[in-house]
Amino acid sequence: MRHRMIGTIVVAALAVTGTAWSAGLKLPPGRWWENPRLVERLQLTKTQQESIRKALYHHAERMIDLNAAVKHRELALRELVATDEWNEQQVRAAFAALQEARSQLEQERFDMLLEVRKVLTARQWAELRKMRRERAARRPGHHPPRRGDRPGGAPPAPPRDRGPAPDGR
Repeated sequence: MRHRMIGTIVVAALAVTGTAWSAGLKLPPGRWWENPRLVERLQLTKTQQESIRKALYHHAERMIDLNAAVKHRELALRELVATDEWNEQQVRAAFAALQEARSQLEQERFDMLLEVRKVLTARQWAELRKMRRERAARRPGHHPPRRGDRPGGAPPAPPRDRGPAPDGR
């Protein structure tokens, strides 16, 4: 029962993650460190599995609280903006508080990812990244990189507007 609750907390915390993941530090979804196929492919030891579980649980608890703080700050800001006679200084302060809460949540996510990364060997991390690329390639709508695509997955710059075409269109 306790094991199931830990998994639920970890999944809930991971569900609120976002920005730090885009820095190439994505982890597989769910309780990946217990997936027999992943464990075998990465050659995770029991000690590594336990370290990952503990790290994710520890950070998940904190991320749940930090996510709640973000929601509270969003609510406070919405309420201030919705009033007929709002105070710009109060709105700016509420926005700053929201940004700080978001920053703390992102920092906790990043700390969690770094802690998991420290548990893995360089070979295991490379294999995990390879698996993520393979999974992304199997998703519908995935297009392999084209010549000229930017490194890191950034989309190419949009074409510049060069005015009307010679035929006037």
